[in-house]
Amino acid sequence: MARRRQYTGASDVSIPVEEIMEQFGIYLDEIGEKCAAFAVKEIKKNAKKFEKSGQSANMKPKWWNNTGNLKNRIRKKKGYFNERQFIAGASAPHAHLLEYGHAKWLWGKETGQHVPASPFVRPAEAALMAELPSIIQSVLANKGIIVGGGK
Repeated sequence: MARRRQYTGASDVSIPVEEIMEQFGIYLDEIGEKCAAFAVKEIKKNAKKFEKSGQSANMKPKWWNNTGNLKNRIRKKKGYFNERQFIAGASAPHAHLLEYGHAKWLWGKETGQHVPASPFVRPAEAALMAELPSIIQSVLANKGIIVGGGK
């Protein structure tokens, strides 16, 4: 096996990561805030399908009344462990059942049927990923960002 040549470092490129983070760091909160606001708006738009008065999410007649609990509990908040993290979602106790589907129970007994999933958070996440470059561009559009620079 041939020996590897010693790396001479002749083509190194110096990337000033600390300097980039210093300049972008002040905008991360603004970008995170706009992303969370966009996600909340999309989640609420997607959750409107549960508000139709006479039908369930799978377009069958429904026998219950809406309390508005799901719609009222869609919000954004800051992360507990990371101050630059924003969380957008639904904190209603039944949100995960609607999002992923569940076994059907009636009057305390399992029917053996399955209620299909009717996602409303996952499509909002996909929409956010598609919109992310334009959100970042809208925040940074009027900011004068200089990377590198001489002394």
